[in-house]
Amino acid sequence: MKDPKYYGDAQIHLVNEHNADVSCESVWKILNKQWGDISTWASSIESSEAIYYGSNSARGRSCTSDMGVLTESITECNPTTHHMCYDVNGMPNSFKTFTNTWDVEAVDDTHCKVYLTTDFRVDTREENFNLAEARMDINNKMCTLLDDLCDYACNTPS
Repeated sequence: MKDPKYYGDAQIHLVNEHNADVSCESVWKILNKQWGDISTWASSIESSEAIYYGSNSARGRSCTSDMGVLTESITECNPTTHHMCYDVNGMPNSFKTFTNTWDVEAVDDTHCKVYLTTDFRVDTREENFNLAEARMDINNKMCTLLDDLCDYACNTPS
C-alpha cells in the first residue's frame, strides 16, 4: 500500500536539447509546415493526420503510438521565434495534463539547437502508479522524438 502522504498530483517539467548540423529553418519547416506528417520521421508514431479548424494551416493532429490514439492541439505557434506549444490529449488516465513545447535556435547558418520541453501533471493516487518510472519513460520517449526530428532534418534535402 502506498504511503498516504504521497497521494495526489505531481507536476513534472522535463527539458531536452539536441545540437543539429542543419539550419534552424530546416528543422522549423518540419515542425511547422509538416505538422501532420510526424509519422514520417518519429519512430514511435505509427500513423498521423493533420486536423484543420477552419483555416489552411493545421491546428492539431491525431497520432497513433504505443500509448494509443493521441490528439494534439497547437496552443502557440510563432514562426519568427521558431516556437511551438501543443497540448496532448488521450494519454493514460493518470495523466491529467500534458504539454510539449518546441524551440529551435540558430547557432549559425548550418547549425541549430532544438529544445523539447515537456510539462505534465499526473495523479499519483492509482495503486500501481510509479512516478519515477513514468517520468523516466516519458523522458526517454521525448529524447527519442527529439533525436528522430534532428536525424530526419539532417538527412532530408531542404
